[in-house]
Amino acid sequence: MLTSMTLKKQLLSAFAVVLVAFGALTVFQISATSSVTQNMESLYTDAYDPTRLAGEIRSDLARLNIFTRRAAETDVTAEARQANDAEITDAIGDIDVALPELGEGLHDAEEEATFATVEESWRYLSPLWTSVLEAGDEQQAAADGVLATDGYAATYQTADDAIGEVLDLQAAIATESFETADAQATRSRTISIVVALVVVAGGLALAWSVARTVTRKVQGSATGVSTNVDSLAAVSAQLSSSAEETSAQANVAAAAAEQVSASVQTVSAAVEEMGASVREIAQNTTTASTVASRAVDVADQTSATVAKLSASSVEI
Repeated sequence: MLTSMTLKKQLLSAFAVVLVAFGALTVFQISATSSVTQNMESLYTDAYDPTRLAGEIRSDLARLNIFTRRAAETDVTAEARQANDAEITDAIGDIDVALPELGEGLHDAEEEATFATVEESWRYLSPLWTSVLEAGDEQQAAADGVLATDGYAATYQTADDAIGEVLDLQAAIATESFETADAQATRSRTISIVVALVVVAGGLALAWSVARTVTRKVQGSATGVSTNVDSLAAVSAQLSSSAEETSAQANVAAAAAEQVSASVQTVSAAVEEMGASVREIAQNTTTASTVASRAVDVADQTSATVAKLSASSVEI
């Protein structure tokens, strides 16, 4: 019973150790995953989102320049001009929304100075592009006037270059952030693998130790059982020998019983024969007694006859 309880305690202790190890590994994995998630969120906020906004602003600037040139063309249908106006309106609205958002995601003075150039260029270009939309039937002439305005081409190029520089700066920040996040993820993955291997190795070692202990106990029990089996075999052999001796004695007793039975039968036959002789003697004795009684009677009768004869002879 004590050995069984000790073995149960060892197994429960081993299970508890493995469970705690896997729990620690799980907590570490959750922590590492949370850290990577936070890094990715930070990466999106600090790098990806500003990069996206800068790319959208640069694309919208190019759209405004292209559709302004289309508005200046002479062979534009009313339907095409209407679609052109929609493109210019959307591009202006997108830039008005994206510029403040991009300004909130700047990281250093260099980006702020470059962004200030973009804002200044936008303050110059936005009214020109708006005037093309408001020209109505005179849109072609208004577009020609915008394109011919002194400083339009240079200001547009300045805005494009400045927003391109902001885009490059944000791309560099994004690349650095991606590399940092990847390095952290790689480190976390490496640590997780090492910890997992340590836990597995520890679990295997613990399982081997417990298995070895159990094997030793089982071997000890097997040895004890073998000894008990040998003892039982000796007792069985002794009992078998005693049983054989008892069987032989029983056979002798059975033979003696048979001899006694035969003697009893002989005595019984002799007794029966003696009984028959006694009965015959008794019968003969009865017969002799009867004959003797008759002889007495005859003697009595003879005596009486002699007496009578004697009396008669006296009388004569």
